[in-house]
Amino acid sequence: MRIAVLICSCRAYAHKRVAQRDTWLRKLTPDMPYFFYVGRGEGAVEPDVVEIDALDGYNDLPPKTHLAIRHAVSTLEFDWMIRLDDDTFMAPERLPGLIGAATSQYIGSDRCYVPMYATGGAGVILSRALAELVAAQPTPGSCPQNPDQDDGWIGLVVRNAGHKLFWTPRLHHERAMRPGPHNDLVTGHWVLPSEMRRTYATLYGERASGSPDH
Repeated sequence: MRIAVLICSCRAYAHKRVAQRDTWLRKLTPDMPYFFYVGRGEGAVEPDVVEIDALDGYNDLPPKTHLAIRHAVSTLEFDWMIRLDDDTFMAPERLPGLIGAATSQYIGSDRCYVPMYATGGAGVILSRALAELVAAQPTPGSCPQNPDQDDGWIGLVVRNAGHKLFWTPRLHHERAMRPGPHNDLVTGHWVLPSEMRRTYATLYGERASGSPDH
């Protein structure tokens, strides 16, 4: 199973990207290609960062994420994709099992099971077919024209095509829990860089790259 990992970031948050590179991104396997994506701006970006032809603010998430998914579909080979934030911790080895147990091609956390769309921070998981469907849509406008942000827009596209959300608490959107050795969480959201490193050490029993005591 090939799973593309798309991480939403912005130019101002290079320190968050460093924390993810120092921790769970080290656990990605060769069949899990990844890239960060940011909007337009001045200066070069890191080799694993794709500059999207969109503005880089919070309100610009709908067009920015849409174009990132379009980039992934046109450049990467994958069967599934997950879209995350740059303050999300993921246990990559747990992701294939979660996808394998799902009953839908559209997977997200239990936080938005009432409006029925996957929240971006905890993880928006799409099959290749649904990623292609989203990529083929006209690029949405920025907020407030699209007040549900990128994850709400993706959910609308997918639901209109007849697909339902498979929601799971294993994609954790809140601050209460992190992936650890005594739970089966796949993601945790709102994770500060220092906590990213502590979570990694607790889960894997090894120091994060770049840690002060490494």
